[in-house]
Amino acid sequence: MAALTTPPAKRTKATTTRNNKPSTTVGASGGRPSLATRPSLATRPLPALSPRLTPRPSLRRPLMAASRLLRPFMAAIPPWLLHWEFWLVLAVAAWLRLPAINHAPFMSDDALLFLQVARAQHDHLLPFTGIYSSILTLNLPAYSLIILPFASNPHGAVVLTVLANIAAIALLYITAARYFSRPAALLAGLLLAGAGYDTWMSIFLWQNTLLLPLMLGALYFWCRGVAGRRAFWITPHLILLTLAIQIHPIAASFIPITLLGLLLGLPPLKLRAIFLSRIDLILGIAASFLLLVPTLLFEFASNGAIDGPAYQQWLSAPKHQDGQLFQSLTTALSPLPGDYFGPTAYTSVPAHLAWLAPLLWRLWAIGSLWLALTLLIPILRLPIRLFTPPIRFLIRHLPHTTSATAALPTTTTTSHPTTPRPLGFDATWRARLPLLLWPAILFALTIRHSSPVYPHYVFIITPIAYLTIALFLTEAPIRLTTLLTTILRHYRTHARHIDLPTTTALVSPSLVGKGSGVRSLRTRRALARRAAVRSPSLVGSARRATRLSPSLVGKGSGVRFLPHALPTLCILFALLLAFNQLAATNTWMHVLTSGQAWGWSWGAISDTSYTRALATVNTQAARLHSRQVYIAADPTDPYMGLYWAQRQNNLATTPTAPTWTSYLPGDCYLTPPHGAPDALLLATNTSGLAYQELLHQRGAARLIATLPMARGTSYPVYAIAPDSAPTSRAPLATVNGELRLQSAITAPAANGLPARLITRWTVLTSTPPGPAVAQYHFHLLFFTPSGYTDAWSICQPSIWLAGEGITLVTPLPHRLATQPNWQLGIIVSRDTHSWYQPHIGALQMETSKELLGLDYGVLPLGATPSAILTHPTQSALDHATITLPQPPLQPDP
Repeated sequence: MAALTTPPAKRTKATTTRNNKPSTTVGASGGRPSLATRPSLATRPLPALSPRLTPRPSLRRPLMAASRLLRPFMAAIPPWLLHWEFWLVLAVAAWLRLPAINHAPFMSDDALLFLQVARAQHDHLLPFTGIYSSILTLNLPAYSLIILPFASNPHGAVVLTVLANIAAIALLYITAARYFSRPAALLAGLLLAGAGYDTWMSIFLWQNTLLLPLMLGALYFWCRGVAGRRAFWITPHLILLTLAIQIHPIAASFIPITLLGLLLGLPPLKLRAIFLSRIDLILGIAASFLLLVPTLLFEFASNGAIDGPAYQQWLSAPKHQDGQLFQSLTTALSPLPGDYFGPTAYTSVPAHLAWLAPLLWRLWAIGSLWLALTLLIPILRLPIRLFTPPIRFLIRHLPHTTSATAALPTTTTTSHPTTPRPLGFDATWRARLPLLLWPAILFALTIRHSSPVYPHYVFIITPIAYLTIALFLTEAPIRLTTLLTTILRHYRTHARHIDLPTTTALVSPSLVGKGSGVRSLRTRRALARRAAVRSPSLVGSARRATRLSPSLVGKGSGVRFLPHALPTLCILFALLLAFNQLAATNTWMHVLTSGQAWGWSWGAISDTSYTRALATVNTQAARLHSRQVYIAADPTDPYMGLYWAQRQNNLATTPTAPTWTSYLPGDCYLTPPHGAPDALLLATNTSGLAYQELLHQRGAARLIATLPMARGTSYPVYAIAPDSAPTSRAPLATVNGELRLQSAITAPAANGLPARLITRWTVLTSTPPGPAVAQYHFHLLFFTPSGYTDAWSICQPSIWLAGEGITLVTPLPHRLATQPNWQLGIIVSRDTHSWYQPHIGALQMETSKELLGLDYGVLPLGATPSAILTHPTQSALDHATITLPQPPLQPDP
């Protein structure tokens, strides 16, 4: 071991290389030994190792074998999975969205969307349209097909929506990290993950809430094929883009970018690459066409009679230009308004962040200019690149080098680890194109419009805005500091070698500049000396600049820290913006998940609250052996009651399960048939006159439960007594064998109720199978000696059951108070409430278009059904009118 502790003497040996230049071979202590003097492995002494550090052969071999086995799997792991920034962005997105899954609001459009798919599930049909759009066309059925598996379980669609939007944020990070940089991906991901409007659209059951994931997926595959030069990108891109266009036509603004990508993504001139590219294009076009087949079939079956006039009217409407588009984008970039949930803890938060949206707008505009420069500068530099080599050749081979030419800056090879690639056609210029062109195309399409442009139309480009801001704040400072430090280094290097005339010429170009007409170098130097004599202050400033120039870039000047300081400050500034967004959105989400949102606000009532309420009603119905359950629906939102009734009927698996019916409690209320058990009534609206009359009647309704739904909102559940036993006297009238008038009375004004006419009817026929439901209109005529006045009442449940009772409540006209004697006349008409289901041969289509007024006519009197009088004469109307004396006054129960 002594040979290891005592170093041998340093030996040098002069040798001669092939170029006849002397070289030195250094021994063991004088640097790296040559191969000639290096001891062999057999004679080299080995240091003593500790027994604890000596690997056992029995453990070393399995570890080496395991590493060899895991090596292919580790190589297959995507790089972004190993980025801590990716998991941070994903955690922020999940933190804000996952807790809201059980609090996602369920509103009117959601009810209509799920009503269509619930009917399609019940009738075993496929939807061929979506719901109405804002211009009164039927949307394409993509979203309806997506939520079809969740027709009876809206909560599953909520989970799908939330997870899809979280995946969209992860996809934005992956795209930015792969084609730009990790800092830009981190900033863009945090800005999008903490954005208030995007968070709201992530938990909101609506077709537009899936628009952002589909568009970011289409953008990812575009960048993968065009910027990353990968194969088989056209098919998934076209599928996602077609689905996005079906969800909302605003996504068609990406079609020019797709066509540009097809040109830029041309394969190399190889037979195999061209063949695969054409196969990819054919598959993409075929898949997009298949997604459009339901719409083509519907337009063929309807002869374009529904969508054609709506599109024609929209296109012919006068266009106007205003700032509505930019107001909508400002809303999409801002925190959500404070009145979204009513008076809550979030109400005052947006007022403190009123500066955020204008700042983001300005950063987006500046970032777009930066993107434009990064794309235009390479084009402008092409002539310079063509003529630079000849100019450099001439300068290098000049016969004499003057002080002026010596003062020219020279290029250096010093590089900095944070120095970006030069502005040119590098690997990212293709990925920058959609960031600059897509917003411009969308602005051009929507700047002049004939209908409102809402934030949920244009919020799909907010990820582009955040990514543009992130690219500007991460790239521009680095390039700017690189340019400044390069200029200062060149100035420090060459400032001492600039002579006075040349310095004066550089400082005062107007004296001897290019436009002065002085062409001879000797003349220019002479003029510079004269200028120095005439302007000593100018020369002094030049000398001071030369003398002080080392301090500008010296060791203590701080310029060496500039490449790190400015980019770091910009990143911190972007993180501060993301933190403000995150704080506001986190407060908003806390208000929603803690139950502070009012039921009448945008927070509304969640789908989980509805499902819990319906399960409670089913339990009560089983306890009371009820065979019918009524939903008193909101007149402003009738689709809500229709959907939940259809959903409960779809879930009925036993013959004893109750039948659910929804109706509007404004003019009538229903009672179960005589002899049947009590029915249950779930009152989602308590403002109708008929509902108030039901509670006013003694023994008609019994409260059995009150279900809390949301803050300030609760739904009562009543047990409704069956229809009273028929009396021995004959009914007052029978209408077309469908309805029977049992009694008619008047009630005085009392307990907040007006003076009213109460007529009780009995339904004689049930609703036949199918989507058609009868809607009855009661035209009430009050005849007085001085003339007559009239009133209308409507009763339209989702299902009619034979034997159930209808109680019609109609306010009495005010003029009857001064007329003691009057007569009552009733004319009953009926139309059919149905859904448009066109046929092509044996193919039946399910749509969301309502059909009203089918088979409209006045019903004749009589117990035997007869033909409907569609255009009755006056004599026919007289024979169809029920004429009664003044109904008796019922005492207050």
